[in-house]
Amino acid sequence: MLIIGMNKITTHKKHCMNVQYGYNNNNGVNMKTINVDTGIFETKYKDVSLEEYSKRWTSHFNDVAKLSLCCKDKAFDINYKKYNEIKRLGSEMIETAFNDIWERQNS
Repeated sequence: MLIIGMNKITTHKKHCMNVQYGYNNNNGVNMKTINVDTGIFETKYKDVSLEEYSKRWTSHFNDVAKLSLCCKDKAFDINYKKYNEIKRLGSEMIETAFNDIWERQNS
């Protein structure tokens, strides 16, 4: 029963994101995208969604998580709590940056 409740929440959250970023069930996907340089050693521009843009930044959070793994007991708990706060704030920052780029590219 708990799992069903979680699925409803997840489904609703996903629906809200799809509505926010222009998902249309009738005509396929019309996602909000931004054009950014995705090249590593050379310039290569590509249209990316929020999810793709987010992946570029979340790997940095994994490096921060390693600070928790260096600790034991109470210090681990403190660092892990702070890591989760950083991850939450980082997600908000990613979305803000994505929306700012989108607005500048579409104004």
